[in-house]
Amino acid sequence: MRISSHVLRLGLLTLLLTLFAAEGCTNKKSPATTLQLWHFWSEPNQQRSFEKIVHEFEALHPDIHIECTPLQWSDGKAKLQTAFAAHTAPDIIHIGLEWVPEFASAGVLDTLPQTVVDSAPPALAHALRMSGMVYALPWVMNCRAVFVRKDIYSQLSTDSLHVEQSGNIKVLKPNGNQPFTIDEIEAALQRVSVDHGSGVQSPPVGINAYEPHNVLKKTLPFLWSSGSSIFQSVPLSASVDAAATHALERYVRLCQRGRVDASRRLDEAMSRSELALWETGMWSLQPDVDSTYAVLSRWPVPDEASQKADNGWSILSGDCFAVSHSCAHKEAAELFLRYLKQSEVETEFCADIPDAGFPVHAKPVRLSSAAPLTARDSSTLRVWHRSHNVEAFYEQCLHSRCVVSTPNFLEAEAIFEEQIMQAVYGRKTAESAMADMKQQLRTLEQSQSASAH
Repeated sequence: MRISSHVLRLGLLTLLLTLFAAEGCTNKKSPATTLQLWHFWSEPNQQRSFEKIVHEFEALHPDIHIECTPLQWSDGKAKLQTAFAAHTAPDIIHIGLEWVPEFASAGVLDTLPQTVVDSAPPALAHALRMSGMVYALPWVMNCRAVFVRKDIYSQLSTDSLHVEQSGNIKVLKPNGNQPFTIDEIEAALQRVSVDHGSGVQSPPVGINAYEPHNVLKKTLPFLWSSGSSIFQSVPLSASVDAAATHALERYVRLCQRGRVDASRRLDEAMSRSELALWETGMWSLQPDVDSTYAVLSRWPVPDEASQKADNGWSILSGDCFAVSHSCAHKEAAELFLRYLKQSEVETEFCADIPDAGFPVHAKPVRLSSAAPLTARDSSTLRVWHRSHNVEAFYEQCLHSRCVVSTPNFLEAEAIFEEQIMQAVYGRKTAESAMADMKQQLRTLEQSQSASAH
């Protein structure tokens, strides 16, 4: 049987195309390196934004693939501890700033180049250096700041204020970033009293009800600003000093002007301008709050005497990334951390996730309301660019301290918060609450020491 040359050529062409296709499939490269990454950005918007960054990194480095596993803050730390104990830890871990010393001292984190903290705020860099070594990359930072209603803010002593022009808006700021005193704030509250029918009253101060992990963040700055060193050194029981007792007495008196409620409900009350002042996070930098509240750049201090010291501190919190000591691809892992450290990457994430905090390696810039926005501005600075309070909030973030980390910190935090609320609710005096706190912390430390031996 004769086959036409046309049919023969067509068959040969089909055969060649099939062979080329097969060869293409055979030679298609899969990533040479796979990194396991566990992170706590588990809410849908957080996870989507963070994994977008991961995919952008993979596009730049096609030989590296990152497998992400989201964790929950409620049990994620326990899962990490179990994984380290079982030698199944991921290559890269996202951890809270206060956890770094604990994990580093356990020998489960790899050291990183000193350059990962070279552009971080001093307090943050100091917290991540242990015996001259760095064990984590700080990525975003946050704190709590005090919001004061503007009618009360304008009543504060003119000796303590100066006026800055910001576009068409006059902004009142403390002279030299000196913190206001509680006396000044209470006097301003009296000048803005209103008649509620049952008598003339000052607008209430927001006071956090008992909520785990919230009470400590709202009260430690008040104690620190009175000169106390509580929870700044170990053993924690020894850090419970007389200054903390005096500050708690003043805090309890301030609470008598307070509305004690859950933090979310107090945030909502502030959005309705119902509170005189309230300590909360940067997620509250919204137009409805910006129009009626000013943010203090330093935490208020109890009295004039303590104003002479370096104070007005808030609690610094942060999100960090570390490389596991058992990681087999450390160069690839450090390459990813260097990518995260780029200011535009940090800023993009913080813009997408308003409650994430501030980028560590890039100072956010507030644009005036009249300034035209470029396409890049509108995508990366939308969290901050319309808020008149962002500079003060950022300054408070820079003027913040880290809580000392201990293996039994969660138990110690629970003891602290329970005793603080006993005093707030009037069930104990400030003195007896602090004495009980000191004793319970000592018992906890003795138990920890005994189990270690």
